Amino acid sequence: MEEVIQCHNLSKRYLNISARVQITAISDFNMSLKRSELTALIGRNGSGKSTILRIFATLIRPSSGTVVFHSETYGHLDIRRDAQKIRREIGFLPENPLYYPNVSAFATLVYFGRLRGQQNAVDRAHELLRRFRLKKWADIPVGIFSHGMRQRLGLASTLVHDPSVLLLDEPFQGLDFQSIKEITDLLREEQSRHNRTVLYSTHDPRLVQEADNSIHIEEG
Repeated sequence: MEEVIQCHNLSKRYLNISARVQITAISDFNMSLKRSELTALIGRNGSGKSTILRIFATLIRPSSGTVVFHSETYGHLDIRRDAQKIRREIGFLPENPLYYPNVSAFATLVYFGRLRGQQNAVDRAHELLRRFRLKKWADIPVGIFSHGMRQRLGLASTLVHDPSVLLLDEPFQGLDFQSIKEITDLLREEQSRHNRTVLYSTHDPRLVQEADNSIHIEEG
């Protein structure tokens, strides 16, 4: 099966100016991600999972190493040279997404859609609210949503521009069994019906069984 992301000898180091020390978040990390599969990135808290996802999402730059995206639209893309094109290919959900609490779910999705250049942001918002079973909550302020509802809204927000790859940082964090199953079913639907590649991070070994493949990382 075709690989959609490949990284080789990926490292990220930070300089702690006050302590005058260099902190290594990840070191010489290698992985490949196959197209249209659901993959779990598993490691303890502090092992570098979020750093890897944020590099893939072009939010931070690696200190060394290479990351290549294989896009069906643009061909081979380099993480440093082609960040703008890569952003069109991915949807990223951070571990603790922030929303304006007094803004409705519908307005939130329209905002994200227009931010990502979606021409039919209103229609897309309605479609995603239906797909993620949030339609009856469309006009309710996000601030009163339950954690599970916010996670569904977060997943919907990653899809407003119809990306081919989803990068999800701890999407099951704080959810009960039923909510985990609900989110997993939604991810499986995106994978099977819409041919999306999904990479999610978790520190819980029990959640690896939800994936087709798993990638284990050691603490930095």
